[in-house]
Amino acid sequence: MPLPLPNYRDIVDLIKKGATIEAQEKIMQLREAALALQEDNFALREENRRLKEAQSLAAKLIRDGNCYYREEDSDRKHPYCLTCWDADRKLVSLILGRDAMRGITTISCNVCKARKKNA
Repeated sequence: MPLPLPNYRDIVDLIKKGATIEAQEKIMQLREAALALQEDNFALREENRRLKEAQSLAAKLIRDGNCYYREEDSDRKHPYCLTCWDADRKLVSLILGRDAMRGITTISCNVCKARKKNA
């Protein structure tokens, strides 16, 4: 738990008493606290930006079967992994393949495949 921050009156009283070293220490505490607040503010703004981007992207995704597609991908040529988006909010392109024996198109995700191997 952080120490309570000194206030302006505490610092003024120390200076009036001639305790300039103690006053300087209190001023340094305030500077450190201000820097920590700036860092927290930056981190929160960055997190907010990322969340807004993800929300905007989510609004533009369309689920079709076991894949997601972007709204603008009207011909459905670029599928994205359902699991990766739903679990991690990561838009991962799927690999399209062809099973010649069965005559079907296959899809696979290298990220999910790697996750299963490492689990």
